[in-house]
Amino acid sequence: MNQAALVQAGKQVGRQCELLTAVQALPAAPDLVRVWNAAGDLRNDVAHCGFRKRPRPSKSLVSAVTDLAGHLDQLPL
Repeated sequence: MNQAALVQAGKQVGRQCELLTAVQALPAAPDLVRVWNAAGDLRNDVAHCGFRKRPRPSKSLVSAVTDLAGHLDQLPL
């Protein structure tokens, strides 16, 4: 998934894993990558306990997690 996110952002990846090809073949790949990136960003805000350049306030984190859950529900199975 990380490689798919890099490719979607227009960046080069080294040795491509097999999962990249499978993810890129999915019709919902762009949406899946956006959800992946959002989840990673939320995870970093929580894991780094607010010690990031622009940490989100806790109320904003709760709202973002709720929004993310809604996006996950909309992804096709």
